[in-house]
Amino acid sequence: MKELVWVFGNSAAGKETFIRNIANGKATGATEKLGWTNINVAISEASIKFIGQFNNDPITKHRDKILTEVPELLKHSDVVLIKYQTVDSESGRLEELNKQLPDVLHRIILIVTPEQELVKRLPQKSWWNDDDVNGFISEDTQCTADEISRLQSRFFITKISGNPSDNYSLIEI
Repeated sequence: MKELVWVFGNSAAGKETFIRNIANGKATGATEKLGWTNINVAISEASIKFIGQFNNDPITKHRDKILTEVPELLKHSDVVLIKYQTVDSESGRLEELNKQLPDVLHRIILIVTPEQELVKRLPQKSWWNDDDVNGFISEDTQCTADEISRLQSRFFITKISGNPSDNYSLIEI
């Protein structure tokens, strides 16, 4: 069965790194555990290219390209990976693709990265301008948990360690 996978996680959790590592065959342990060996994996480049950096960032409207890109990618791939942003929920993109592609398994992979690692990574981001790293992480974690809770009845949820050195071990399916 074909899969559409939204990759969730805190800011700086390693969502794009995970997506690229899976697509480039650098996370064989994770691909085996997810049942993705010997299959074609594609990336929604629109989901990576069009990342908003602040509230009401006009670039986020370009994320609507995900809605046309993903069905095309699924014609030639078994799995399509999409980097999630909160604006995708706010605009209904997850539900729209769920409706457009009823015969596809819709999965959310939650990258779980230890807080101390996020504390190190966040200030390295070009967009970072907040003094309260821990407060940001706490709020971000809660927003992600709330959204997954809202979607869990329609999406297959998988939690994966955000530590690439342990080959993205599965935490929970």
